Amino acid sequence: MLTLRGWWFLVAILLLAGLGLTAGNPLLSLAGCTLLGWFLAQWFWFAVRLRLIDGKIRIERLVRYKHGMAESLWANRRFNVRVRAINTSPWRLPFVQAVDRVPPLADVLRGSAEKGGPVPGDQPLEISYLARCGACGVVRFDGVRLTVSDLQGFFVHVMFIRDGSTLRVLPALADARGRLAGVKRHNQLPLLGHHAHRRPGTGSELLDLREYLPGDPPKMIAWKASARRDRLMTKEFESEVPVRCTLFVDRSHSVRVGGPGSNGLSRLVDIASAVAQASAGRKDLTGLCLFDEKSVRYLRPARGVRHMAEVMNTLAEAAAEMPSADDVPVSLLLPLAFGAVQDLYPEFLGPDNNAFPFWLPWWSPHPAYARRHSRYSRGVRWSRPLRSLALRLLAGLRDLAARYWPPDHQSYRRRKLLSAFFSVRYGLAPGGLAMLLEDDALFACQAQRFLAEHQISAPLTYYDTCGRYQFAAAGKLDILARTLLRAVGRGRDNELFVLAVDVLELDDQLGKLLAAVKVALARHHQVLVVCPWPRDFPLPPRDIRAVVAEDRFPGELARFMRSTTVQAMARKATVLRLHRAFAGVRRSFGKLGVPVLCAADDDATALILARLERLRTLERGVPT
Repeated sequence: MLTLRGWWFLVAILLLAGLGLTAGNPLLSLAGCTLLGWFLAQWFWFAVRLRLIDGKIRIERLVRYKHGMAESLWANRRFNVRVRAINTSPWRLPFVQAVDRVPPLADVLRGSAEKGGPVPGDQPLEISYLARCGACGVVRFDGVRLTVSDLQGFFVHVMFIRDGSTLRVLPALADARGRLAGVKRHNQLPLLGHHAHRRPGTGSELLDLREYLPGDPPKMIAWKASARRDRLMTKEFESEVPVRCTLFVDRSHSVRVGGPGSNGLSRLVDIASAVAQASAGRKDLTGLCLFDEKSVRYLRPARGVRHMAEVMNTLAEAAAEMPSADDVPVSLLLPLAFGAVQDLYPEFLGPDNNAFPFWLPWWSPHPAYARRHSRYSRGVRWSRPLRSLALRLLAGLRDLAARYWPPDHQSYRRRKLLSAFFSVRYGLAPGGLAMLLEDDALFACQAQRFLAEHQISAPLTYYDTCGRYQFAAAGKLDILARTLLRAVGRGRDNELFVLAVDVLELDDQLGKLLAAVKVALARHHQVLVVCPWPRDFPLPPRDIRAVVAEDRFPGELARFMRSTTVQAMARKATVLRLHRAFAGVRRSFGKLGVPVLCAADDDATALILARLERLRTLERGVPT
């Protein structure tokens, strides 16, 4: 509660009073005792005022666009946020510093998310700023952090007023590059009897004029043209054939790594939303399939405002999902989770609710069997007994030294406080505290769950100690193959299937997926594959075969690969590995005539829309 200035002031007046009493100077003694009494009185009144306003401060938040309140947000559109801290008690707070916790998906463009000043009972403290979300997903406004202090800055108290309001951020509206042109490219008659649709229908755009044939309906006669040519002419209209497109979007943990807005899933969602909006503008039918290694969510191809809203909401929910891994060291999650709980739930770490005696690490330290040992001590071979004995001895000495090592005491204290908090929050029964203290896997799971709820990116590693990719998830390929076969079986016309899936680390396990693609091609469907790409890595060049065979890199990629530092060499090896994997995937699908696109390429959406237009001309019977 005392600030550094308060401690120095208290020490100064104690020295002043002690010096006056020691020297027998009544003036110094009177001045020191007077200042000490005033200081203690201010301290007492500050503590009483905190008790009186406890639970009497509430938060009001308004998120709005120019036209009115915002029930949901749009990506790349600006919105105003206004937060008011209202003191409902009659007691006046002399100074309050309010800081709004801005979601990680939002960026503040104008204004500030913090403000300081007094908070009387009749006038709230207001924060206003202009923000924008760069990607779709979900924004969660956790609340406002209030720092209450006196005017002299001697005492301070930090509290967090939780809000918990959540708004969905829908994908951005497609721009001009993501939409097809509205002009007619072909003006030829469809082939006789060629129409795959069950209900052919008649369009509203004139295609051609021909001579009248017996049996033509009289309403189709062009009377003005017939009068000019002195013979009956019949009007021919274009046939409205809707094109079906199904988007298969991968939402496994491999595309979620990186946090909302900066991972591969965000780019896949942007491409899917642009294609869906462009298809809706042409009155085509768009379907959506979200899949991972465990589940599938499928929306049948349809059109209309309600279907498009459902597609957009589904994509926004998928983009907000956070990644998780099984084997994450507790040492990486512990500081991040403890800092988040300390900021958002400070009352659950206080001694009144969650006590931790100072003598506990000395009397009952963290059990040795629950500690995470190095892989060298776990994977030792008994064929080398001396080495095994040495490693076991070193591990035992480390466990013994940890009993008296202050950093381990601090980690043990934080883990105990977090274990008690997670046990109560997630209802882990009476034995949850002991389980979280001794089970690293359970503690890491609950810590990642808490961080995901508050949209905090956990420090995850892509590869384990043996060099294996942790987020490969080969089971998603089987699920995708079965779902694709089911969609092909339900298909009516020649459709377009866009497979937005991460297969860069699974290029040697594409057997079932390639078989499903062959079935789709045999039914005269079109298939496209879109591979997500890491954000800060250079794109694969057009001539990928030369890069893989001779390690030659053109242009900017060559300058990137000439770095000599250790980090650059590791990054260079990763880039080369990704490029070779992309070349393998392109080669595997290229044998079937299926193009493979990179999601980070700006032309990916345009290429998909061009393939839709090509499929539309095939439906009309126009040769390409």
